[in-house]
Formats: sequence, structure tokens, C-alpha cells
Amino acid sequence: MTRCLMQMKLPIVMTLALLNAAVSGCAKRIDPDVLWLPANATIEVNAISMKAARGTYRDGSAEVVFTVAAPDPEDREKLTKQLAKHFAQGGWHPSRTQWLNPGLTSSLMVGWTHVCGCILPTDAEGRTLPSHETYTWHGEWENQDGDVVKYSLTATDGSVRGYAQYSPARAIKQG
Repeated sequence: MTRCLMQMKLPIVMTLALLNAAVSGCAKRIDPDVLWLPANATIEVNAISMKAARGTYRDGSAEVVFTVAAPDPEDREKLTKQLAKHFAQGGWHPSRTQWLNPGLTSSLMVGWTHVCGCILPTDAEGRTLPSHETYTWHGEWENQDGDVVKYSLTATDGSVRGYAQYSPARAIKQG
């Protein structure tokens, strides 16, 4: 293709534009909604870009850190049901175990897990402060192409903090 463009003696800007279009047309584009977030989510600062935005990378992977208000336990259950519904509608299949920890069951099978707050916080005078209930949830889905989506959620103090990650199959195979 390059030889053909050069023989046509196209201006360099047009040649580069055509090459870019040809190369980018071959790459698989990710659906912007692949990392679904509820409408009331606040996107947090991305550690790599240092911006409050979704991170998208050269290998096609993407990630986002977010927070959602969840004052009641029912709110966090509603969030995980929305996640499961979103991915089921998109043809994604839930994983029974964790991709990187195949010995651990996915929260899609067991639900939210209470995390022991075994350290009792104290004030400056040594009085015990109220402890905060903390729950975690980890779910993963895979599509027919072998792409993987993971959500790790932590609920405490009336909010859920989440980390969502998309890994395309080609990046998984290269890694």
C-alpha cells in the first residue's frame, strides 16, 4: 500500500492520513460502554493519567476507578445486579472463579463478602471509635472473543468504590 501511495505522489500529509486510517481500521475498537458505570457514579483520578477519566491503553485495554453513593446494603446489591444485567444483555458470560486467582470463587456466585475490621480505631485519648463495616465484591465476565471485564468493589461508609478493567483477548495472549 505504501509503494502505491508513493507512486501516486500524494502530499505527505494525505499519505500519512491514509496510512493512519488503514492501520486504525484494522485495530479492534472497544465499545465505550464496555466498562459500564451507573448514572450516579463519580469517576476518580486515574493513577496513570492523573486525570478523572477512563484510561485507555495501546494494547486495547481500559480501566476506570469510580465511586457510587450506597447508603443502604440494598444499594450495593442493586449495583451488582445492574452490572450482571448489563453484561448478560451484551452477551458476556459470568465467570465462576477469578481469572488471576482461579482458586477463588467469583462474587457473582457468592455475593458480597464481609471484611474483618480487626483493628479497632481509637482517638487521641485511646477511646475506641466506631468501626466501619466493609464489604468486597469481585466479578468477571468473558465474551465469545475471549475479552475479559473485571469489577472489584469495596463498600464502606455509605459508598462503593470500584475499579473496572477491560482486557482484550489479544493483550491476554501476549501477556
